[in-house]
Amino acid sequence: MKAYKKLTTLLIFVFLVVLAGSYVRSTGSGLGCPDWPKCFGKLIPPTSVEQLPANYQELYQVNGRSIAPFSVFKTYVEYLNRLLGVLLGLYAIYYLLWSLKNRSKKTHRSLMAFLILVSISLQGVIGKLVVSRHLEVNTISIHLIMTLFIIALILYARQKEAPKNNLNFSKEEKTFFYLLTLLTFIQIFLGLKVREVTDGLLLLEESIPRSMWGLKMPLSFSIHRLVAFILLFFQFLFSLKIRHPETLKLTLLLMAEILLGFLIVISSFSSLIMPIHLLLMVIYLSKLLEIHLAIKK
Repeated sequence: MKAYKKLTTLLIFVFLVVLAGSYVRSTGSGLGCPDWPKCFGKLIPPTSVEQLPANYQELYQVNGRSIAPFSVFKTYVEYLNRLLGVLLGLYAIYYLLWSLKNRSKKTHRSLMAFLILVSISLQGVIGKLVVSRHLEVNTISIHLIMTLFIIALILYARQKEAPKNNLNFSKEEKTFFYLLTLLTFIQIFLGLKVREVTDGLLLLEESIPRSMWGLKMPLSFSIHRLVAFILLFFQFLFSLKIRHPETLKLTLLLMAEILLGFLIVISSFSSLIMPIHLLLMVIYLSKLLEIHLAIKK
C-alpha cells in the first residue's frame, strides 16, 4: 500500500500543477518569465522593473518579439507554476529511487516509475517550447495532452498497486461506460478549442474587455455547452444503471463542472474560475480512467 499512497501523492502534485498552469494561462502570465529554466536570467525573479536592465524588453525577446512591460504579478504566477513543476519532478525522482529499492517481486513498479519520470521530464521540455514559441496555441494544447498522458500513467501504476477490487460490468454497461468516456474526450477537445480562442482574446484584452468575450466565441463554444448537457444526461443514466459510490462521485463532479462553466460566462470569463473549471474536468476524466482500469476484463 505504500506505493499506492506515494502514487496518490504524485497524482495530487500533478493536479496542483494543472491548476497553477491553468491560472497562468487564464491570467496571460505565460511570458511572465520570458526565459527558461531561469526567470529573467535569475533563479529568483526580480520584484520590480528597476532590478532589470533598461533594455530588458529587447534583451529577453521571445521568438524575435519584444516582451510586454514587466509585471511582478505575472512573473510570480509563472514562477510559482515552475516551482510546482520542479517539486513534481523531484517527487517523481524520489518515487523512482524508492521503487528501485522496494521492487521485490513487482518488476513493473520500477518500470512505471521510470516511464512517469521520463514523461514528466519531456513535459518540462514542452514547457520550454511553450515559452520559446511565444505561447503558440497548438504547443499549449500538446502541453495539456501530455499532462493527461502522465495522469494515465500514474493511474495505471496505482491500479497495479491497489487492492484487488474489480468492478463487474455487464457487456451493456461497459458499452454505456465507453460511450460516456468518448463523449468526455469530445468535450475536452471542444474545450481546448474554446481555450485557444480565449488565449487569443487575452492578447487583445486592452481593446476587447472580458465582458465582451462571450460575443467573440466561435461555434465550438455553443457545441461545447450542448455536449456538456448531453454528457450530464448520459452520466445520470449511468449513475441510475450502476448504483456505486464512484458513479455518484462522477455525477457530482460533472454537475460542479457545468455550474462553473455557467459562472465563467456570468463572471465575464473570470481568471479565478477558469482554472478550477479545467481542473474539475481533468479530475472527472481521471475518475473515468480509474474506473476503466478497475473494470473486470
